[in-house]
Amino acid sequence: MTTYRIDKTGGNGQSVQVGRQYANNLQVQVFDIDTIPNTPITNGSVQFQNTNNLVTQPAATFAGGAGSENQQLGAGGYATSSRPTANSVAGKVSIRCWIGGAQTIFTLTNKTPSGAPAANGLGTGTGSGQVLLQGGGPGVPITAIVTDQFDNPFPGASVTFQLPSTGASGTFTVGGGLTATATSDASGIATCPAFTANSQLGPWQLTAFVTADNTLAVTYDLNTNPSSGTEVCTASLVPTTYATFPRAGSTTTWINPANWGLNANATNFFGTTAFGEFSQYIIASGFGASLAAIPDAAEITRITYTQQARNNTVAASQLRIWPENVGFASPQLATQATYNPPTNNTFAVNTANWTTFTTPNPGSKLLGADVKSANFRIVQYNTFTGGVLASGQCDVKLLGITICYIVAAAGGADPATHVCEV
Repeated sequence: MTTYRIDKTGGNGQSVQVGRQYANNLQVQVFDIDTIPNTPITNGSVQFQNTNNLVTQPAATFAGGAGSENQQLGAGGYATSSRPTANSVAGKVSIRCWIGGAQTIFTLTNKTPSGAPAANGLGTGTGSGQVLLQGGGPGVPITAIVTDQFDNPFPGASVTFQLPSTGASGTFTVGGGLTATATSDASGIATCPAFTANSQLGPWQLTAFVTADNTLAVTYDLNTNPSSGTEVCTASLVPTTYATFPRAGSTTTWINPANWGLNANATNFFGTTAFGEFSQYIIASGFGASLAAIPDAAEITRITYTQQARNNTVAASQLRIWPENVGFASPQLATQATYNPPTNNTFAVNTANWTTFTTPNPGSKLLGADVKSANFRIVQYNTFTGGVLASGQCDVKLLGITICYIVAAAGGADPATHVCEV
């Protein structure tokens, strides 16, 4: 019969706030004291067990909220527990580790929160588990939630977001590095700055930690898939009415957004006679429900639209339309397709135009989530005649918008691309 000796080799004497996980695992080393010298036991298992009630007394639970667990002895006679978590009762915690007739007691302390609020906890918010395209950014923002020792949101904490240094990873838009910081807001939420995935495929993790205390850390599971795939186009999104731009014989004008038939906002821009141009626009939104089928991680390839316009002024006119969202992290539409309705014309023959996307940062993409929150801006430019706006009016009718996008392929092959136009 073996006679055992158990030595504590790690994790004893720790303290942590109630409800938090202890920083270190508990570790023991087990010997056979019938041998000279004492020989480490490398088979069998030990049990780590709370000696107090898990609900009414100070205690610390193991993986899965268990009050005890068995761990196998390994090389050198060592056995290591999972990291214990303090329950909600403050005080001294006793954890017995035993094998055969031998035991040792670990003493831990569950502390009551005290003092001024400070960053004491970090949790994952949104963004974990999503798929990124090569050269694309996350369709769902990655957020971390900072709390204080009283479990309240903690504002003003600096949170560092870190990308892997090798393999599937990415680079941050600002600075082009592997780390970037954000400050938690009034709700304790820190939003990861914009980044784009590199060309490496496969699963990877982004890490966030409180800058001043890297023991407060969380990870986000991400996966990079190829940016090639089959192009899919939505059914045409058709507004119900048209917008009218009256033109008085002076620099005073108006727009009635109620004529648009969507959730629209109207804004007037007043130019000067020196530059000879006057412009005004409405922003048409409200397409969200129709765009629900577009995956957030899809790469937008183009937006096609049809329109009609008539210009009953005596001056030149130009019509432009493009999707716009000031919240886009990096990709923007740098080119707006234009149409020049002739003066004094009836409704022109339908004209089809599509936008051209450019990427100010190498590899950045416009994603489905961006377009879902975008507005479609219609701008009418009119030229002064003799320093005064031409009299008459210009009518704009948007007949339909179609959005085409690519869904990341499951493998690395490039499937056929399907073209669709309105």
